[in-house]
Amino acid sequence: WAHATDAFQQGIQALETSDQPGLTAWLNADLGNVFYLAGQYPEALQAYEKALHLYQENEDPESQARIQASLGSVYRNLGETDKARQYLLDAWEWQRHSPLDTSSATTLVNLASVLQMSQQLETAASYYQQALDFFEKQGDKNHLAQVLGNLGTLHLENGQVELAQQYFLHDLEINQQLGDIAS
Repeated sequence: WAHATDAFQQGIQALETSDQPGLTAWLNADLGNVFYLAGQYPEALQAYEKALHLYQENEDPESQARIQASLGSVYRNLGETDKARQYLLDAWEWQRHSPLDTSSATTLVNLASVLQMSQQLETAASYYQQALDFFEKQGDKNHLAQVLGNLGTLHLENGQVELAQQYFLHDLEINQQLGDIAS
């Protein structure tokens, strides 16, 4: 991770005096992704916030929504559900006006997980279902399995054991098709 973060930071420093704020924003966003994947959440927040600021200055709402969703994911992982929900809702507010794609469906999944953490199970289930329908149409088995597992957990938390079991079994079947040995 250190090599990746060094490379991005060098690129950002080289562009700071240039007239390419879009590229600087993109590099900050990707640096945020590296920090996020490394579990370095404070650093991820800093990089994402800088990217968001640059995208706002450039009036790039699609990229702003993507970064807001990323910020929501970081805050979710930090257990700060109010901040996570707000960033994810802001992202979804823009994304919902466009045709559903993998990015916006992932925002729905992340928003649903935050709502699930807040015990807003009915709304969470609705968002999960929208994402599930999209991933089924796309044939995206990795995301499909994730959402099935999330729905299983949600229904288990809601006391619907038989329904939860159906989702978990479908999740297991897909993971086995994908060759997930741990399944």
